[in-house]
Amino acid sequence: MKDLTRDLVVYFYTAANEKIGYGHLIRQSLISSKLKKEKIKNFLLLDDIPLNFVKKNKLFHLSNFHILDILSNHKSKDNILIIIDRYSLTLNLQKKNKHKKIKTIIYDNIKIVSSKFILSDVIINIDPIIKKINYKKRSLYKNAKILTGLKYALVKQVTKTNRINKKYHFLVVLGGGDNLKILKKLIREFEKNYKNKTFLIILGFKNDKIKIKKNTINNYIIRNNVKNLETLMQNSEKILCSGGTVLLESMIYKISRNVIITADNQKSIVEYFFNKKLIDNYTQDHSKKDYKNFVENLSKKNFKINNLSQNYFNGVNRVFNIINKYT
Repeated sequence: MKDLTRDLVVYFYTAANEKIGYGHLIRQSLISSKLKKEKIKNFLLLDDIPLNFVKKNKLFHLSNFHILDILSNHKSKDNILIIIDRYSLTLNLQKKNKHKKIKTIIYDNIKIVSSKFILSDVIINIDPIIKKINYKKRSLYKNAKILTGLKYALVKQVTKTNRINKKYHFLVVLGGGDNLKILKKLIREFEKNYKNKTFLIILGFKNDKIKIKKNTINNYIIRNNVKNLETLMQNSEKILCSGGTVLLESMIYKISRNVIITADNQKSIVEYFFNKKLIDNYTQDHSKKDYKNFVENLSKKNFKINNLSQNYFNGVNRVFNIINKYT
């Protein structure tokens, strides 16, 4: 590998909170870790992030700046790259950057039908049904590099263990967002159908308190903000999760996947994996009847439990190679 220059500085402009969850932040931390390893300076901008969560989990080096500080004080000699991964990004903000000529990589989280324009050197969209042609009118840079498909998904690389003990019937992981209402609906259905099954319920950041009557489900365990999720996946028969980062992380393990779609941009990815027989059961409606059917279907005979190669998701290295070109 060529010697990387040290003068490039990478900033991450992302967002995380109880409403949208922590997926954007956590997956960009994988890029940050790779950059640190390769001795490229990188910092997390202070906009819209939970400082306590970032500090507690040591995910990034924190900058002292917000996005407008960078745009206002940028000098032409500075070699700066901003990686953007968030739902909200105004065109006005992008136009400010156009005049500053700061390089940008945008993870586009908008659905295919969006008419929102994008000003960026590189646009990445992991949605499997989106193609480069979908950006023909949306990208305002003629020479923008458009990268689409799941091969650019940022997924944690882990070492699988051969010592597998399927001690949990159900692993429930709905992410760090505000999903307590969904979880409570599920638990009511679990109580009716699976009183003798073992549940491991993982709560996200902030969702560290939930009351469940101990006499309703005999074998349940609640944990908060775990660091060994990959081990827990290997030790579980079925996982119930949303259609985000955790779903992608589960794909390398032999586990029955059951998905609750919690955001519009998850739908096409979930349907793609369902058609590939990598998901057994999913729902996108949140009515009482729909949860009832979803939970009842958990007991049905599953497809042959398929999984993907550990090398299927190599997005961290692919994105790093793009960044490397700017050094």
